[in-house]
Amino acid sequence: MKKMILLTLIIFVVCFVKYAEAKVSMAQAMQTDGMPFTLSMYKGKPIMIVYMSAKCGWCHKSVPLINSFYRRYSQDDIVIIGAFFNETKNDALDFQHKLRAEFPLLYNTERLRKIIPVSGGTPEFIILNKNHKVSKRIKGYPDDASVLDEALKKVVNKSSGWVLISNRLQI
Repeated sequence: MKKMILLTLIIFVVCFVKYAEAKVSMAQAMQTDGMPFTLSMYKGKPIMIVYMSAKCGWCHKSVPLINSFYRRYSQDDIVIIGAFFNETKNDALDFQHKLRAEFPLLYNTERLRKIIPVSGGTPEFIILNKNHKVSKRIKGYPDDASVLDEALKKVVNKSSGWVLISNRLQI
């Protein structure tokens, strides 16, 4: 009888652990302010997701660049957000405060990574158009920030400042 109770208890615990793991893996990505993040929240808006890791030196180096794009393009309704791989909320908050990241950060991104997979390594910049299709993917720290700038301009149809009028260029 004791063996039967013990076996039943073991089966119950194993089933409960598997159920809990499944619930965690299907959980939404979370922002450090406690709000959930889904792509549908930003329907019709372009998004730049930067996959990163708190322990990645190149990710640390990317923060000022991402901050500048965040300040420059947030008025154009581009959502710019950092997404951590395996870090906890506390890791994300520490990263945000220590490096003065102005852009929102996500943790618990397993489900998001299934929708928009990472091709490997961090940081990885993924720019989604207004329909949330990948428009540009840049792996690693961009040596030339103008590549990112041009990709962001493209998704908001923003010119580089030059306008062609009557076959004459005007600023």
